[in-house]
Amino acid sequence: MSLLLISGFSNAANIKNDAYLLGLVGQKAVDIEDVSYSYNTPTKIYYFSPTLNTGLELQLNKNTAEVVWLFGRSDKLAENRKAEQTAISFTQKLLGKQAIDLLIKPMKAGKTIPSIKISGVTIKNARCSSSQCMYSVIR
Repeated sequence: MSLLLISGFSNAANIKNDAYLLGLVGQKAVDIEDVSYSYNTPTKIYYFSPTLNTGLELQLNKNTAEVVWLFGRSDKLAENRKAEQTAISFTQKLLGKQAIDLLIKPMKAGKTIPSIKISGVTIKNARCSSSQCMYSVIR
């Protein structure tokens, strides 16, 4: 595995703050699930869509922030676009505009990015499937 380093400003201190990350979404979570029992550490999933098949989800614990956006149904194209735009906006606020070319476009093109550092933030396991895209922010 290789680590690609991209210089820029550092958000590394802010990513440890849940309120900071949640504020970057720009909307209030519609549901919050405590999944601490699964991880043996305090962990919550914040859902930003009322449907389970589409939308942005943030799973936060002390070690990582998992960023997932779902686009499950082809008959819900407007919802799919909204989920993707919310995720892209969040990613740009977190990592800067260069995240589009360095992270989002390669993921959407089918590339798995094992590890990359953008604006001082380490991202791991960035990838997309037919129904979701995801990446992990190392806190």
